[in-house]
Amino acid sequence: MASCNTNSSNLLGNININSITSSGARLLMTHPLSGFSGGRISGTVGDDGITAGDAIRYNAIAYHATNNPSGGKYIKAKADKPENSEVVGIVESVSEVNPSDPSSGIATVVMLGQIEYPTTKLLNATHIDDVQGLSGAAGGNDVYFLSATNAGQLQNLAPAEPTQIVKPVYQVAPDGNWTGQVVNYIGYQAGGQVVGERTDEFPVGTTIEVPKFGPSSIEDNRPGWKKLDGQELNLNGSKGLETYGYAFKILKSFCSITTEITVSTTPSTTLNGKTCFVRIDGRKEISGSRILDSSVPNKTLKVRWDTPNSDKLDKYLIAGNYLEVLGSGNRYKIVSVKNESFTLPRVTNPSPLRLKVDNNKARTVPRELWMYIAQDQTPGDDTSIQNFVISMPENLTIKEATIEKLTLDDSTATITVLDALKNLQSASEVYATKLEGTGNTTSKNTAQINK
Repeated sequence: MASCNTNSSNLLGNININSITSSGARLLMTHPLSGFSGGRISGTVGDDGITAGDAIRYNAIAYHATNNPSGGKYIKAKADKPENSEVVGIVESVSEVNPSDPSSGIATVVMLGQIEYPTTKLLNATHIDDVQGLSGAAGGNDVYFLSATNAGQLQNLAPAEPTQIVKPVYQVAPDGNWTGQVVNYIGYQAGGQVVGERTDEFPVGTTIEVPKFGPSSIEDNRPGWKKLDGQELNLNGSKGLETYGYAFKILKSFCSITTEITVSTTPSTTLNGKTCFVRIDGRKEISGSRILDSSVPNKTLKVRWDTPNSDKLDKYLIAGNYLEVLGSGNRYKIVSVKNESFTLPRVTNPSPLRLKVDNNKARTVPRELWMYIAQDQTPGDDTSIQNFVISMPENLTIKEATIEKLTLDDSTATITVLDALKNLQSASEVYATKLEGTGNTTSKNTAQINK
């Protein structure tokens, strides 16, 4: 098209030239902190908010002050289930605009391509495998997956539990200042698309009596069952071990509880075995405690509450109150409290079971009391317990099987396998005899299988 008022036929346009020196091959977006869950820089791992290295997703569910306060915002992605594992990108940096307003910062998110990732945030997945969790899988620590345990974090092994999502997000590929690249591959569900789950599990706290006929126990055959003999069960998810927080919420009024209490001053190292209590307005609260260890680092005491009143523990064992050692006058201001473990009740001398054998003489069999206490679905998360699940592979090889009846997947025919094999054997014997020239002609219908 010719320009106006001239006979020239040249095309006119604008030329935009941008310098891309040292920018890397990547796709970015910037977004204010107010658009993230928490609306601020996250302080610690697992904390709300956002920080460099977080893999994020967009929460498209409508905002609700109680049920979904992060609705319509970006939040940390997590590979525990499909709806939580969609990744928009990885936060590379967060810059403050107004230091007096934490929500005024701007987050730079790499959606695809090269990134300067804070390698200190990469997680060794020792909770999946003690050995490879340190060294990485077959390729080494080169590809990192979205974690199903810690929201926003990346780990060097793929999640392995059925129904968790295997989603590679970051690949180590150093290039100048870039440590690697955001790959954001499509994820898949561990165990395949068909996953079976038992829905008839016992409620937590179900108790049964088990005759002790020999050295084996039901715990060897039925995960989740614990003998009521004072076993100590872990609550500290940071250790990467199985945890029983869901069961603890139900049973804590009947169990000893071990807590790690951080105090404001360094405690004496001679307090082991001594009794302590919380002092509130001159009153002694929460009796029945023993100091297990006063030499742990970071100004921390390990205390077991042997006869706990869980309501009082929740009410009085809090930051700002004082922990006092009985008879010593030592007082320590509480900074923080963390439940480390709890101990199951102990059943003393359950009555034996009397049985008569074939000579009509009575014998006694010891009885044990067992309780169903399934571990948490995710270590450190007390919102759900781990269920027994099975996955169905696409191809299945069976070395040996006994089958009486086989139903085809189109439901139009049923084959009685044993009869079919017998007919096939009879037919082969008849045809073999004919081929040798010593028999008579026979009908092919001998080997027919009727649908």
